[in-house]
Amino acid sequence: MGQFYQGQEDLERDKAGADLMAAGKVRAEQLITPPNPLSVGMTATGGTWKTDGSIRVIALKPAG
Repeated sequence: MGQFYQGQEDLERDKAGADLMAAGKVRAEQLITPPNPLSVGMTATGGTWKTDGSIRVIALKPAG
């Protein structure tokens, strides 16, 4: 990924999906939220991360 959103996983998730969509590579996508998702935590280096806990599921178009 060209841009890194320090500790803001939702922005990273949305940017990755938007980049694939803009490139015409997405057949379908859906944002799902599992039961009891994690929303905050600490990285191995002591930084914090935050998320709404949703997962973007993307089905890519076949190559070619």
